[in-house]
Amino acid sequence: MGVDRAITTVACEMPFLPAKRVIEELTGIDVSDQTVRDVAEAAGREAMAMLDADVEAAKTAKLEPAGGVLDWRKVKLPFLYVGPDGSMVPMRPADRPEQKATDERPGTHREAKAAVIFWGGDLVNVSEKRREILKKTYVATMGGVDDFRDKVWAGALAVAGNKRFQPVVLGDGADWITNLTDELFPDAIRIVDFYHVMERVHEVARLLHGPSSVPGKAWAKEQKARLEASKIDEVLAALDLASTAEPHQKGDRQALREKCDEHKGYIEKRRAFMDYAKYRELGLMIGSGSAESGHKRLVGQRLKGAGMHWSLEGANEMIHLRALRLSDGPGWERLWERLAKAV
Repeated sequence: MGVDRAITTVACEMPFLPAKRVIEELTGIDVSDQTVRDVAEAAGREAMAMLDADVEAAKTAKLEPAGGVLDWRKVKLPFLYVGPDGSMVPMRPADRPEQKATDERPGTHREAKAAVIFWGGDLVNVSEKRREILKKTYVATMGGVDDFRDKVWAGALAVAGNKRFQPVVLGDGADWITNLTDELFPDAIRIVDFYHVMERVHEVARLLHGPSSVPGKAWAKEQKARLEASKIDEVLAALDLASTAEPHQKGDRQALREKCDEHKGYIEKRRAFMDYAKYRELGLMIGSGSAESGHKRLVGQRLKGAGMHWSLEGANEMIHLRALRLSDGPGWERLWERLAKAV
């Protein structure tokens, strides 16, 4: 099992052919890249089986809710963050999705869904502008929303144990995240990523005043201050006014109007999850950078390399392996205990 573990660990970090070379250099063992693939995929299948068992056990578990939807403003419970996100993974032709391709969902890709789960107490300030998570757990799948929902629930239970907590769901405001939260954590504090909203503000600022212009930066800064103060009506009014203004480029009048309307709709629909002044008063994160960076590390660094195209099965095996490998909990050791017993 020692050799298989070494092979799988390296294969989790790099493509199979470079992994073969590293393994040979470090161990002196001559292996083929196909052997590396076979060993890693076998471990991935076992990881999926182990997590499926956890999911089945978790389905029967119930947690006492923290209280009603508004009780989080009064109840003092430890915060448990759940940061879901999604990104597209390039697939082989046989496993490409059947839906119509769009800019966000190219027809050659499938979406990987992942979440990072951690206690608020494990979030520490490493500098004035940067926080770091000391201990975190990842869950991930190439499956659909239902599969992902079950894995998030199992992951939350694995982290929390029998401890009551106040869920905090921090994401980009996608509808599937809202629906998942409704099902799993109806009493959650829901936070739309502040910086995702600011990206929309900057998009309007560029159309209104041009890229990197002083007036554009000033306009965006003003909206930022309003968002931080939870003055959502003032941000909406500014977008409404901008929609009728003269754009930086004469041909962008329609584009400016459409973007303002689009972003107004986005904010209006999610404004209940943008009480940033209150969140900061509670010491909560308002940016989902930890979820997004974790997702890039979990999915992007291994599954989205130049020229890579995955089978659905292979991508699922690798994403499950990496979720265990990158988590700070006991999952990776549990996997190798299972594999040792199976020999």
